[in-house]
Amino acid sequence: LKERANECALESERQASLEEERARRDKEREKEREITLEREKDRAKVVDALREKARAMEKEREEWEREKASLEAEKEHLKQIERDRLKEKEEERQRQFKERVEWENERETLKHQLEEVQRQVVQQRTEIEAAYTASRDRERDNILALQKAAADRERELLDQKEEEKRRLEADLRDRDEELARQRDRTRRDNEA
Repeated sequence: LKERANECALESERQASLEEERARRDKEREKEREITLEREKDRAKVVDALREKARAMEKEREEWEREKASLEAEKEHLKQIERDRLKEKEEERQRQFKERVEWENERETLKHQLEEVQRQVVQQRTEIEAAYTASRDRERDNILALQKAAADRERELLDQKEEEKRRLEADLRDRDEELARQRDRTRRDNEA
């Protein structure tokens, strides 16, 4: 019985030890499960953080692409402005060159015209001087002739005025004599 009791006691201890081991294992498994859950939560947080970071990076990449496209468009716009500026500069250079050629041609033409005008002026001056000399001689002759004609006309007018004066004086004498006769008649008639 004692041996049997010892066996029972050993069995009880073994059972208790097994129960304790089982409980310890259950506790460790529970702890491992909690750790696993915690790790799953941490992994989910990391995954969420990585996804959020990936979305942010994608958004940043899209923003960068838009900015890049905008910069490329601005760069192309600036290139077009520079091309237009160079084109305008070239057109202005060609216009100035054309104007300079036209101005040189016009200047040469005007130079020739001026030389021709100067030649004509010299020729006309010579002709005018010759004509003036001849005209001056004719004018001198005409003046002398006019002076003579004027003197003759003046003498003629003086003679006419003198004749008119004598005629008027005679008319006045006749009228005075007629008036005197009329006064005498009137006086005689009054006396009668």
